[in-house]
Parts: sequence; structure tokens; C-alpha cells
Amino acid sequence: MEDHYTVLGVTRDADPATIKRQYRRLALKLHPDRRAAAAAAPAADAADATRTRFLRVQEAYRVLSNSDLRRAYDAERAGGGHRYGCDQRKEARHAVG
Repeated sequence: MEDHYTVLGVTRDADPATIKRQYRRLALKLHPDRRAAAAAAPAADAADATRTRFLRVQEAYRVLSNSDLRRAYDAERAGGGHRYGCDQRKEARHAVG
């Protein structure tokens, strides 16, 4: 799993304003609606790659913009784990059923 800080292109000590500014820049660049307008007929592989990157950016922002999630993510990364940042609700659903 790619590091959330790397996905957004910020340092680990980035403040919330920097994280938000970088997220918005990337979201505008990678958003599927804007990409469709930029290229009338994008290649399917390129469109899938861009969509995947956009989703990674969204997930990274979701974690890093929430102080509690960010603290837990940093603690997990410091301990060598790579599980945090996944959708916890999804994991809970799979564990139950």
C-alpha cells in the first residue's frame, strides 16, 4: 500500500491547510469529469489508472484530514503496520459475515 503522504505529495509534518490545498489541486487534476472534458476519447487503461489514482488521493485525504485518523495512521505506520487507512467499516462487514 502506498503511503498516504506520498499519494498527496506532502511531508509527514504538513499542516491541515497544506494537506487540503494539495488534495484540491490533485482532485481537480484527476477528477474523472475534468479528465473526460480534457480528452474526448481517453484510452480505457489510462482512464482506469487515473480513476484509481483519484480514489487513492481521496482515501489519503480522508485519513490525513481527520486528526484522529491521522494520529492512528501515523502510529500504525511507525509500528510497521500497513493496515490502517483501509475502510474500517468494510473490514468489519467482512469479518462479521
